[in-house]
Amino acid sequence: MDKFTPNDPETHSEEIIKNNIEQLKAIFPEAFTEGKVDFEVLKQLLGGAVEEREEKYGLNWYGKRRARQLALPLPLELCGPAQ
Repeated sequence: MDKFTPNDPETHSEEIIKNNIEQLKAIFPEAFTEGKVDFEVLKQLLGGAVEEREEKYGLNWYGKRRARQLALPLPLELCGPAQ
């Protein structure tokens, strides 16, 4: 078994947010203005499929949005065998 080096692709996590945005751009290019999502245009493109109300049943607390933001990015390097 070969040892991993910091430059090996296996040692880096995928850029989930970047990939999601690229997929969204491929499906709805009209929903982007100056490289950012225009949610009003996206809502129009999705028509009646958009739910704008708060969750009907859910667990809400102060800081939930920030917690979700912190949870999304993955570490740049994955754990490997001890050296």
